[in-house]
Amino acid sequence: MIQQIDNALFINEILQLADNIPDMQVKALEKMLIDGITSKNAKILVQKIDGKITSFVYAAMMEYCGEDVILIPVCYINPSDKYIGHEFMTRLNRWAEEVGFKSLIMITRRNPVGFERKYKFKSIATVLKREVQS
Repeated sequence: MIQQIDNALFINEILQLADNIPDMQVKALEKMLIDGITSKNAKILVQKIDGKITSFVYAAMMEYCGEDVILIPVCYINPSDKYIGHEFMTRLNRWAEEVGFKSLIMITRRNPVGFERKYKFKSIATVLKREVQS
């Protein structure tokens, strides 16, 4: 059962799942979740099976290159549930339509090809990172 989280009771359970995401900055995610619970500009959707959260997605409204978009900075899909990702994307797409946004943007450290194929995303840019040198 998918539900939208609107209180802090489930944050620890989500953070435990986030430990399964390689290179996840759990403290940053915790802050995002806390901020997202009270924001009208964010959604936290979870899949619950037998009362336990098994998958989640965090999304927020933002501006990207002059366009209002729904940004999906983090998502964890339980590998045994092959349909929940599509349901998450369907609900986020519906939200984008409701608020008049034309795009969803997803960030991943994984190979984007699977997301392009499975969820119909299209690579539009590459993020480069350089450590600050003192």
